Amino acid sequence: MVCRRVFDSINIHANGDIVCWSADVNGQRVYGNVFTDRIADVYNGSAYQEIREWMLRSRPDIWCPAIGSECTLRVAPPPTDQDISRCRIKHLKLESTTYCNLKCPACPVETTFKEDSRLAETRARRTLPLKTMLDVVDQLPDLKSIDYYDYGEPFLHKDTIAFMRVVKRTRPGVYIVTSTSGTVITPTQIQAIATEALMDQLLFSIDGATQESYGKYRVGGSFSKAFGKMKALADACRAAGTWRKYLTDPAGVQITWQYILFEWNDSDEEIALARKLAKEINVPIRWVLTSGYGASKRFLPGSPQTAKILDDPPDFYVALAAQTDIINRLKERGEFISVRCELLLLPYDGCISYKARIRADDSVITVPAGASINFNIDVVNRTGRAWDNRRSDYLRLGCLLKTMRGQTIRELNGIRLAAATARPGGQEEIWLHVSLPQEPGNYKLWLDVVQEWVCWFSDRGSQPLECTIRVVSESEKLTAFQRAIQLIKHHPLMIPLWLGRRSSANPRTSTQP
Repeated sequence: MVCRRVFDSINIHANGDIVCWSADVNGQRVYGNVFTDRIADVYNGSAYQEIREWMLRSRPDIWCPAIGSECTLRVAPPPTDQDISRCRIKHLKLESTTYCNLKCPACPVETTFKEDSRLAETRARRTLPLKTMLDVVDQLPDLKSIDYYDYGEPFLHKDTIAFMRVVKRTRPGVYIVTSTSGTVITPTQIQAIATEALMDQLLFSIDGATQESYGKYRVGGSFSKAFGKMKALADACRAAGTWRKYLTDPAGVQITWQYILFEWNDSDEEIALARKLAKEINVPIRWVLTSGYGASKRFLPGSPQTAKILDDPPDFYVALAAQTDIINRLKERGEFISVRCELLLLPYDGCISYKARIRADDSVITVPAGASINFNIDVVNRTGRAWDNRRSDYLRLGCLLKTMRGQTIRELNGIRLAAATARPGGQEEIWLHVSLPQEPGNYKLWLDVVQEWVCWFSDRGSQPLECTIRVVSESEKLTAFQRAIQLIKHHPLMIPLWLGRRSSANPRTSTQP
């Protein structure tokens, strides 16, 4: 097994050091520094090539020489055609600062960064300048996502909002996620995020439902302040029309309550209270397991009790249980495109093959500007294989918006494959809601199976579903209607045909009249 981070991702610490990913907290293997090196030279240089070669030839273990210990990120099967000297960076983890206002007892900012003399010199109390962060993004032409956090509180960086504004203006297709304690985010920052939709996902780390339990780990923090800021941002996004509850909803700011399960906040009563509070502000909870300091003794990795709480909605690519009302409404109105996806070869259990057959009843679609398409996808596992659907390299369906020449514009909503399909012969009906551009023109829409953090199946020779999308303006839509009227006037025999198409039980988009 390999760690995909050394093949398509990069982590930049607040001191400018380039490391593999967040597993290398202390900078044990530094590949370069953004203040002195160009990222392309570093990423495809000898040090990165060395660790990639080691990954590809080593036994399937979770030990990694880059950090000198076990790494939980070594979970992906090795690529069969990887050019180790010409890798592209698709994912960036950017640590803007290592300043923090809290004193969490197990956090490196509060422990090793202060206690280790080398780290006190290299990692503690550092901040990346805005100019440097923007230059980093400019150097990454294939970038798909930014994790704007690592260690430290992102909203203590005075230029966080300025950075987001520039990235969203110049690289609108890049997906931005950040994580915060929520205790220092200001009303001005909240308003900017909400009105300008500056982030795609924002995680509020709030570990408890009362001050007593919350304060045992988030030392120096206020539960009421953190929860109040989360509520204020959710309210501001709803008022601005930029809020979305789940990642499967149309584009906007998705807010998540991230709750680490410790032994002092994992009682049935505390969990029930947290769910009640989350429901009151309509924000989903993401439950997180930890090990070591204060780890929950009730919720252990692999236990049925843990599986039950982790399987509660939302799942972060599809929350089917939470979308029941949406699905029923779509079924009643018939506003969807039927798709059949058959999984034929999967990259699990030693098999390094990728093949899926995806077919739809429509391949050429004309829609008004800003319309949305609802794919009703019947997924069937024909491989005879089973896999753990909770793995980090899980399977999902992804959707790419492309130009007619095949250049990717951006990735649209994705959807994780349902648990039923993880069984041999398993079958499940899933739904994918895709919002299309406001700009009229002709586009390509690709629907493909993705192994998360590894590849799209089409990268390995599988054939994706390719649809041609013609996005028309209101005036073009009217012209098309007028042409149909003229056609009927001159060819009366076409009236039944035209009326039949208009009264179809399966219209193509949710905004089609």
